[in-house]
Amino acid sequence: MNEGAVIEYGSHYELIAKGGTYYNLFNSQQLQQNNEVGEIIVQSEGEIIEEHKYESTSSILTNIKNDYEYTTWELIKKILRISQPEILVILIGLFVSIVNGCIYPIFTVIFSNILQSFTKIDNELKRDAKIWSLMFLVIAVGTLICNFIQGTAFGYSGEKLILRVRSATFASILRQNISFFDEEKHTTGVLTSELALNATYLNGLAGATLSTLLQLCFTVFGGLILALIVGWKFALVCMSCIPVIIGSGILRIKMLNGFQQKTKKAYESSAQFACESTKNIRTVAALTHEEDRLRIYYNMLDEPMHQGFKIAFLISIIFAVAQSVIFLTNALAFWYSSRLIIVGEYDIRKMFTVFVAVIFGSMSAGRAFAFAPDIAKARTAAASIISLIEGVPTIDTWSNTDLDIKPGQYAALVGPSGCGKTTIISLIKRFYDITNGKVEIDGIDISALNENVIFGCRPGQQATQEDVENACREANIHDFIIALPDGYDTHVGGKGMQLSGGQKQRIAIARALIRNSRILLLDEATSALDSGSEKAVQKALDIAAKGRTTLAITHRLSTIKHVDVIFVIKDGKVHEQGTHQELLLRKGIYYTMMQEQ
Repeated sequence: MNEGAVIEYGSHYELIAKGGTYYNLFNSQQLQQNNEVGEIIVQSEGEIIEEHKYESTSSILTNIKNDYEYTTWELIKKILRISQPEILVILIGLFVSIVNGCIYPIFTVIFSNILQSFTKIDNELKRDAKIWSLMFLVIAVGTLICNFIQGTAFGYSGEKLILRVRSATFASILRQNISFFDEEKHTTGVLTSELALNATYLNGLAGATLSTLLQLCFTVFGGLILALIVGWKFALVCMSCIPVIIGSGILRIKMLNGFQQKTKKAYESSAQFACESTKNIRTVAALTHEEDRLRIYYNMLDEPMHQGFKIAFLISIIFAVAQSVIFLTNALAFWYSSRLIIVGEYDIRKMFTVFVAVIFGSMSAGRAFAFAPDIAKARTAAASIISLIEGVPTIDTWSNTDLDIKPGQYAALVGPSGCGKTTIISLIKRFYDITNGKVEIDGIDISALNENVIFGCRPGQQATQEDVENACREANIHDFIIALPDGYDTHVGGKGMQLSGGQKQRIAIARALIRNSRILLLDEATSALDSGSEKAVQKALDIAAKGRTTLAITHRLSTIKHVDVIFVIKDGKVHEQGTHQELLLRKGIYYTMMQEQ
């Protein structure tokens, strides 16, 4: 086909016999076997790229040190450290939370005095009613002010925390080595979840949740202290339900923490699966695998769902027991208080002061543990985010190898898949750091070079239209671009959807050329292209390689027969080195690879 029309058809041999377009495409893929050895010129201007011998034979791996189990208190301290710029706002919020927590014990005193006032008559009752009604008004105004300040302070600091954590998480992701993303637990779906959800969950250990918990704690302790001061005998009886409530709450949090840890991996895997399915929806639709993908996704979530049912059942039992104990305690408290009132040891005001203080305290304790799901999510999210932010990658060494590329040389790396070709490129790009050996450019270790120098980009570089057009001419794409309706201003869709593979490749080459770098690294630049596009791209690469030190990786040996030096890589080592003709004469690995093509 050419330009959307069928120009030839037939079997392979029929089309070869015609000597037309198919014949020309077929010939362009054939290797010329020439037994003549050309002259080898070795420049002595110094080494451009040199990889010295490494001591270890282990493969490159990145292991983030995130196995440490943080305690909840450690996580809170780390979160507060991240929120340090808003520390004044947080302190104001904490102080107001304490004041807000003391309102209920004060209300208890007022309420018990109101009940006592109902035993009075006429003027005394009217006078007490005015006084205590005014006190309720004061409490209402105080509650309004405290809750407003508390909500504003922790809402502001919480949003700032989420913004700062998301920024720090994204910055941490960007600075990780490439091998970091090779791990299953660091896939796109998982990392996206870290940014989108986990940062928000942190409010369970900070922000409004923390302020509410602090308020409830002071309500509990304030009420208990008041009850013990007013009447310790009756207070101890009323307080018998609180250990049960606190114990059930702690058990609930531990169970939810365990549930979150167990299901986290399943949810991350399902998120990655959904991300991959959506990203490759064209392939899924073409193979009519929608139902299969949905079934797999359902099965991935099935186990967490059943675990959730089990946890919900157990937690419901614990919660039911805790709530029933409160009413059993009330029954015991009223029975015991009647005995104290009969003997004259307590009056109505004293009894209700103790009873209401303890009851409000126990209710507040129950409300505090209602935040258990949020705390469990927040703890898991905080541990994951802190590990990611503070994680330092450690790099193991690679296998023994020694490469030397001279200035201006066009070198190629060939070998079977998985032999280490791309790893060499990654080392030169400093995607990985090494612990033994060196990677040098002009005798300078690349770890001492600024990244902008390695990438060949001048800081603040602004390319002119002339620079763009010159780069496109060198990349053999200029004529195609100016033939478009709007020339260089033509929109070609997201990810260049309206361009062919060869056109995308040549535009990518133009982007590399506009930097005017001295070193050009090519990794399968002509892969997945038809013969016509391959020839156009290869022509652009040959032009781009002039005057530059070029290192190319390829499986198509026909594209590198003209290069200055070819390195044959196998099992992470250089087994053969030389020009195309020299390697053919040796009849070794390169010769065998050529015969297979």
